Amino acid sequence: MLTEDQLRDLLTRAGDSVRVDPVSPPVGAAPRPRRRGLAAAVAVAATLAGGVGLGWWWTGDGGADEAAPPVVLAGTPEGTVPSVFAHTRASATALLEDAGLRVDYRQEVSCDPAGRPVGTDPATGTAVEPGDWVTLLVSYQGAATDCFADLSEPWRFVDFATGRGAAPELADRVTLWVDGRRATTLSAADAGRGDWGVPSALTALRAAAGEVSQERGGFRMPELDVTWGTPPDAFCGIRRPAALGDREAMTLTVGWPYDALAAGLSACPARVSVYRTGGRIDAVVTWTERSSASAPDPAPVPDVVGMSLVRARNEVTAAGFAVRVEELQTCHPGRGVVDQAPSQQDLVDDAADDPGWEGPVTLVVEVPHRTRDCAGLDVAADGFLRFAAGGTPPRWAPEVQQLFGYALRDEITAAQADDPAAWSWCSGLAPADCRLSALAVAAEGDVTVAESVDSHECELIDEGGLPTGLSTEDAIVLFPTDPSSCDADWTVQLWIDDAGGIVAVNLLVAQSVGDSE
Repeated sequence: MLTEDQLRDLLTRAGDSVRVDPVSPPVGAAPRPRRRGLAAAVAVAATLAGGVGLGWWWTGDGGADEAAPPVVLAGTPEGTVPSVFAHTRASATALLEDAGLRVDYRQEVSCDPAGRPVGTDPATGTAVEPGDWVTLLVSYQGAATDCFADLSEPWRFVDFATGRGAAPELADRVTLWVDGRRATTLSAADAGRGDWGVPSALTALRAAAGEVSQERGGFRMPELDVTWGTPPDAFCGIRRPAALGDREAMTLTVGWPYDALAAGLSACPARVSVYRTGGRIDAVVTWTERSSASAPDPAPVPDVVGMSLVRARNEVTAAGFAVRVEELQTCHPGRGVVDQAPSQQDLVDDAADDPGWEGPVTLVVEVPHRTRDCAGLDVAADGFLRFAAGGTPPRWAPEVQQLFGYALRDEITAAQADDPAAWSWCSGLAPADCRLSALAVAAEGDVTVAESVDSHECELIDEGGLPTGLSTEDAIVLFPTDPSSCDADWTVQLWIDDAGGIVAVNLLVAQSVGDSE
């Protein structure tokens, strides 16, 4: 189960979908808007995709008519650099050496598992002579490499399919579906031997992994696209087996990127959904490249916020998208889906950067918080607001930390905290006249009480990290419901101890207010 910060990071980065280009540069998180409701936190979702340089597109002496549509071949022509897609370092080295080429190595930053081939220099399909040198580009992650997903598991299954790796962990019984029909059920021992019949997930991935596309005078290796979530209802005209219901799966697709499809590669790619129970594979669903004459046309992402989870999942999978459900812990959970990423408007806004969306739609549902003292925090917030309005003091901890801009400013006793003057940090001014007072700002106008607040439209003072033992995830937050200006914007955060007493109060105000006071 995710915290809100973890969930927001997930939504802004990808919604758990990764297109594995042979060379994948890191992708940064999108900026986040101010949070006055969870819906405002959903940023444009994008796949962790995008290759550069030698990895996935080349021009070479392919002899193709540059005006001709792309065509899929079983491999590159003799006398050219073969594709190393889905090879291990050892098998790629043997492949190149068997072609009479000499091999050296160079590291390339990639989110593929370290040491895995991600391309060659010169590139796939380039004409070569026996004895020529070819540099095998192998993946590595540097200190600054930002990878959202661990791709070891998907590649482990691909290696098993190509005969270049051991069997993954299998359940006692493994049921196989091929192009909508139940093919067979194998024991773990039989499945581990890799004899799944023809066609099967293993033969489909093996065949697709060896292909290349020829277009515009060059060659392109396929790509591995990985999605976690409930697969779409249908793919290339063939429905997902009803027996699997809405179970989530790891779905592997070996095929061509969006621009290649747009250029004329319309055949369906090989796709395999791998289902696990207790970490062991118990079902595998396969769509072969012969599933349909053409790939499905893109469909709009339905807006499902506010729907029940069952209805929302049905609507999204019926539109042809996978669904990933994420739970958000909250003290006051709402009903149904409270957020989604992406929406159709997100895709429209992001079309220039990512013209084709192939990832899942992440649906956010709220569940009761499992670690927060929600009732105690609500009581603390009510008591603090009553105190700010001139009422009785709330329950304090024996020692109360006063924070300003997340930095410790003072520590006072519970008896001192009962005095409103102890909360004024303006020399010679009463709290009601001082905006450097948590009580004074909390007494102004309508106040919203929430579990967190995202970045503000106006810059608030931040003087450093929180003292040890405090976390923003454990606080309750007060802020003006509708600030009239940046100077009127503020945030007060409260923390409580195990007895429900307020142990810390953090005040954030606009930079201009801090300077003037």
